[in-house]
Amino acid sequence: MTSSDVRRWRQSVTIPDLTDDAVHVWLIPLDASQPIVDVLRSRLSSDELERAERFVFPRHRSRFIVGRACLRVLLGGYTGESPEDLQFQYGPHGKPELIAESGEGRVRFNLAHSKNTALLAVTLDRAIGIDIEHWRAMHDGRDIATRFFAPAEIEQLNALPAAQWEDGFFACWTRKEAYIKARGEGLAIPLNEFAITTQPDNQIAILQSQIDPSDRERWSVRELHVAPKCPGAVVVEGTGWSLRLLRLPDWPERTADLPQIIQRSL
Repeated sequence: MTSSDVRRWRQSVTIPDLTDDAVHVWLIPLDASQPIVDVLRSRLSSDELERAERFVFPRHRSRFIVGRACLRVLLGGYTGESPEDLQFQYGPHGKPELIAESGEGRVRFNLAHSKNTALLAVTLDRAIGIDIEHWRAMHDGRDIATRFFAPAEIEQLNALPAAQWEDGFFACWTRKEAYIKARGEGLAIPLNEFAITTQPDNQIAILQSQIDPSDRERWSVRELHVAPKCPGAVVVEGTGWSLRLLRLPDWPERTADLPQIIQRSL
């Protein structure tokens, strides 16, 4: 990640107040030293520890532990609950939600990760979805677009200069992923049955939808610049919300140097 990309995200060691017209997106570095991973492991539930042990490669296991522990720490800060006391329930297609919150001011969230980076989106009383992708040269990108994208999306992409086609492809891909995660239906939604915008300044998420035509008015989108060749997108229910970009500090080598936001949860 370059310094210019980092400056887009304000480092924070506290949990800022979350209002009903705000969306907070946290950037979480997932690579940490083993002593840090061991400390964070203590925040996980027994079922999360079982999930961690299913990873074949140690790096993937460590990244899961770091991401899940940070999810608990950050959500604990927003809800006022101890991280280890948070309980999750899962929708029919696997989307997690917090248990035991009701009424106004319910914290909603979504987590995405790619390689060594995770993004956590948090809001109040709004359905939300987020995605992040580290991308590579897409030699088969046009074939993938033809198979999975809607005709209106392909038309937008083909109108781009050739040098911008891959940027447009991943802008489209991350927005589509964020949208289906916001709806909580995952890949149960055929990707070619809705068309999403690819223009960077267009906050209307949905151009057209065979799933629910009213989705054009229901959802809005913002693109996220995470790092070079690492775009993201967040899709949120409703309009009139503001976006705040936050990031956890980079992990130290020693547990004694853990940032305040983590230390307070231990």
